[in-house]
Amino acid sequence: MKKTIFLFILIFLTASNIFSQDRSGTIFYSSVERTEELYNIIIDIYEIHGTKYIEVELFDANEIKLASNIATLIHKDNKYYLKYNEEEKQVVVQDINLALKNPDNNIEYPMVKVKLLDQNYQVVDFSQKVFY
Repeated sequence: MKKTIFLFILIFLTASNIFSQDRSGTIFYSSVERTEELYNIIIDIYEIHGTKYIEVELFDANEIKLASNIATLIHKDNKYYLKYNEEEKQVVVQDINLALKNPDNNIEYPMVKVKLLDQNYQVVDFSQKVFY
């Protein structure tokens, strides 16, 4: 009986540990709108988790990178600022708007990746959107 209880507790703790470590796609949400000139990206960050940079990338169907840009998220005076395309402005982390130029409107199955990166450029979290 003691072995059964011990085994049950061990399985429960192992399962809860595994599920608590899966954080993919849980700290932000992004939506992407495609136009002829731009990919408009709206980001809603729920938890910062050391995020220092936001990278947006455009890939074709063969996952060849066609365009990319990076923004810096700055926290000062209890406010957040975003430096993007040489411009710095105050933002609310639940409503960050970025744009990525569309180099060719005839790309088959374009994919936009949004990555949150820490100060060492390590991925904190990411999302991707494929247009069919």
